[in-house]
Amino acid sequence: LRNRTIAHPGFPAAVRMLGQNMLSLSAADRAIDGIFKDAGRYVVAACAATMPSGVTVAGLKVLCARFGLLSPGRAAAMLLYLRYLGYVSLWRDRSASGPAIYRTSPSFLIAWRAHYSAVLNAAALIEPEAAHVVDRLNDPAFFQCFCQLHLDELALNIRDWDPNMAYARVFMNRYAGSQIAWALLIQHRDGPFPFAGPLALSKADLARRFGVSLMHVKRLFAAALREGLME
Repeated sequence: LRNRTIAHPGFPAAVRMLGQNMLSLSAADRAIDGIFKDAGRYVVAACAATMPSGVTVAGLKVLCARFGLLSPGRAAAMLLYLRYLGYVSLWRDRSASGPAIYRTSPSFLIAWRAHYSAVLNAAALIEPEAAHVVDRLNDPAFFQCFCQLHLDELALNIRDWDPNMAYARVFMNRYAGSQIAWALLIQHRDGPFPFAGPLALSKADLARRFGVSLMHVKRLFAAALREGLME
């Protein structure tokens, strides 16, 4: 399936649309921008989206353990981060009868639907049926089903990847690395993909755009050179 997807004539446009959509979401919403900054934060948010009856620290740790991207302690810390963003709120405090239970907020559900829509609209350039899925995301039951499907597929894909592969080391596991990768992918809107020519970019502009230090961007590019991802 992966090879057929890459070989599809709509694949270059789909990747570029995905990158642009994700960057547009980040620019429009500082909270979702924070989620996209880090693979661990993204996994925690995806896990929380599958827990409509209440998010607990223990439940989140169990779900996050499937990915191997973050420790149980960090999973708990990420729940506090979601609360800071206003994406979850305390529903029932911890007591003798059970643990503290958090509920996902309407703002989180809106943001997560927008995220899915951004991905599916890009996918529709390869598989037009994806557009019909976007139309059904406002159905609560369908949305929950899709959240669970996304989480299960994400877990399978991450297990298939070598966690030490170059792309994961350089981009996925570095703060704002995925956003920088998206910015590179949309540099050229037309022509062959991936683009093989020179890229016109400013490390200082990338640092300002994604809220990181110039040194952080320089180190990321230096790592990309060492790993053979750029030249």
